[in-house]
Amino acid sequence: MPLPAGEACLRKAAGGRSSTEAALRESEARYHALFNASADGILIADIETRMFKYANPAICRMLGYTAEELLALGVGDIHPKTELPAVIAGFKAQARGETTVVSAPCLRKNGRILQADINTAKALIDGRECNIGIFRDITERLEAEKALKTICSDLEAEKKLLAEKNIAFREAMNAVEAEKNKLKDEIIVNVNEIILPILKRLKLKDVASRKHLELLEKSLGTLISSFGRRLTEKNIKLTPKEIEISNMVKSGLSTKEISGLLSASSQTISKHRNNIRRKLGLAKKGINLVSYLQSL
Repeated sequence: MPLPAGEACLRKAAGGRSSTEAALRESEARYHALFNASADGILIADIETRMFKYANPAICRMLGYTAEELLALGVGDIHPKTELPAVIAGFKAQARGETTVVSAPCLRKNGRILQADINTAKALIDGRECNIGIFRDITERLEAEKALKTICSDLEAEKKLLAEKNIAFREAMNAVEAEKNKLKDEIIVNVNEIILPILKRLKLKDVASRKHLELLEKSLGTLISSFGRRLTEKNIKLTPKEIEISNMVKSGLSTKEISGLLSASSQTISKHRNNIRRKLGLAKKGINLVSYLQSL
């Protein structure tokens, strides 16, 4: 027997409601599963009271609270008091679309701080306007970045130190090379200005050869000294003859002995000695010429 038209409409409407309710329950179950299975922490807070209404397992593990403990807290309880104004300002900027993620310190139950990237969205839940906050722990990432910066800084410091050592090494090598060239110049000057004149006289004259040989022996000791170079410095301006006589004076020879070796009068040798004293700045000073020359 066919149903009356009115009853058929009622049954059809009831069937529609059942299908809608079933779809809603299925949707709620799906979102509930996603909410609980999310690896990111999720907190839902009432915008007006800033108290938490829902917390997923991930945020409980992240902050060290049970779900019941978190639902007794609010936004101000999970951020350091000194950082709370900046965190709230970040959420407001996020709501205005000025930023997508807020990086903020979060306070764990044990008092330790973790850093999190937080993304928020508004939603009407149970007739109340709420903020859905999704938290991602970035503490390890920040520590790794900090360690990397330290390593880079250390490497840069080592690079700078190595560069400084290379510069110092080059300067030392340049100093060694300069000293080597200086020594070579001193040897050349000593040989040219002191040794060779003595050898020349030995070739020209056999008389008093012993004295020349003694002088040569002493002069060889000056080969590695700076005596010859110092006597040829531009500010002194000794002549080759004066350099030769200076070496003889330095060796302890008297004016008479020098005059004999050079075949010159004692007056000439005395004149040379006076010129040497004047050029060395010893004129009218009670400084012994032999001692002075030996100190060079």
